[in-house]
Amino acid sequence: MKGIYSLRKCWRKSALLNYKMDSENPLALILAGQTELWEKLRLQAYRAILHRVDIQCFLMPYEYAQTKAYIEKQLTYAGHPNAIFSEDAMKAVHSFSSGIPRLINRACTQSLVYAYQNRRAIIDDRMVQLVLEGGFLNTGEGMAGAIPFSYATKRTGAGQ
Repeated sequence: MKGIYSLRKCWRKSALLNYKMDSENPLALILAGQTELWEKLRLQAYRAILHRVDIQCFLMPYEYAQTKAYIEKQLTYAGHPNAIFSEDAMKAVHSFSSGIPRLINRACTQSLVYAYQNRRAIIDDRMVQLVLEGGFLNTGEGMAGAIPFSYATKRTGAGQ
């Protein structure tokens, strides 16, 4: 409901975009969001806002080579230039994420947490699959990306 409320506020403010001063519009509205925003804007209730969009820019999902480069670059930014993910692990991440950066980040983050908990230096495809199939990547319900305590203690032996 929060997103719809925000769009309603935006629609009210879009009336300002109709105001012309010396045949130039002194205001610009910049909308940034995920694909869900565009789906909502296509609804009849928000058609007026969509009609005021002059330029659209979409980031396309990464190909596998781009996903691999993205993961490697993120690890370098984090101060770890050495390979942590095996080639097969990166393929598993790409397959899960379909090349969408936020999903790549989630899969990699949870895989890194799992590897740390299990004292593993290299993440292989089996580890990524455990994280992906184990339901530890939150898809909207519950705690965002949380690894259940019982999973962490079961795998690492902590608390025994």
